[in-house]
Amino acid sequence: MSNIFLLNYLVAILSTVFIIMTEYGEFEFRCNKYQYIEKYSTPMLDKDGYKELVIHPPPLNFLTLPLVFGTFSRGCMRGCGSCFSKLMFWLENIPFIFVFLAYELSLVPLAYFKQLLSFAAKSNWKNFLFLIIFWLAFGIPICIVIGVLGDLGNFLGVLCDYKLKDEEERQKVEDDNSKDRIILYNEMIDVMRAIMHIYKKRDEEEESKRKRLLRVL
Repeated sequence: MSNIFLLNYLVAILSTVFIIMTEYGEFEFRCNKYQYIEKYSTPMLDKDGYKELVIHPPPLNFLTLPLVFGTFSRGCMRGCGSCFSKLMFWLENIPFIFVFLAYELSLVPLAYFKQLLSFAAKSNWKNFLFLIIFWLAFGIPICIVIGVLGDLGNFLGVLCDYKLKDEEERQKVEDDNSKDRIILYNEMIDVMRAIMHIYKKRDEEEESKRKRLLRVL
């Protein structure tokens, strides 16, 4: 009986400790999540470039050491922060450029032989030999220049076409102002039309009264 009692007592202790640790772990998780969000969301509201000092994880944060010398001037920090943000953007995307280039080069043999089979299937007996010889001689350079380099140029164009959050917000504000002006102009036009309609109707009534008066006279 004592063994059974002690075993049940041990199970009860473990269950109690498990429940307590579960609640404590859930609370600690929420606290850490709040601290993490507060740590990175508050600096992201900064518009002077100081956020670049805290948003980059190790070991990339060692690259922010030159920015310390620009923290004493708000204008200098704004320019240095913008340049550093673009530098980090390209450092993060350079591996993707090489991966994309390797992927495109791996597709060159497939595209080469697929186009060769397409020429063989769709060409007639007059131009069959010319197309086959032309593609065998210039197929690989054409695939590399048009396919690989063309897609790489489009990919780089997409990367270069990014906009900062401040620019997006400013563009959004300008678009909203343009829409508000258009709405205001349309309302002014409607008001002017209504006023012109009132004056026109009043002139018609006065004209009809004058005609009736002339008939009476």
